[in-house]
Amino acid sequence: MTPLQLVKQRREINMRIVLLGATGFVGSALLVEALHCGHKVTAIVRHPEKLEKRDGLTATAGDVYDTDSLASLIAGHDALISAFNPGWTPGRVKPEMYDEQVRSAISDGAMMIESLRRLQETSAGP
Repeated sequence: MTPLQLVKQRREINMRIVLLGATGFVGSALLVEALHCGHKVTAIVRHPEKLEKRDGLTATAGDVYDTDSLASLIAGHDALISAFNPGWTPGRVKPEMYDEQVRSAISDGAMMIESLRRLQETSAGP
């Protein structure tokens, strides 16, 4: 297969992606890239009204701390990308939130879904 054929084949692989934190700095860049590549993205965010309507995007309100709810929102997707950030309010930023509660909730929710093939976590947090 030629390099051009490989690129064309790769572009034809479109996934149904769940993106957590799509309104944040990192998440918004990931959202633009995923949509640009032709993927269908369900953005699970605290405030879906912050996202402008775009082809291929479904904005849904969700709570990453609610494992059962998160699992139902993830169901039917191929991949989960987490760019979740609990906030930068001085005195309230707790690095352990990433290590314990958030990662656990996201991973538990993701692992409950049989159709999910990929889990990617990223953080600009502490």
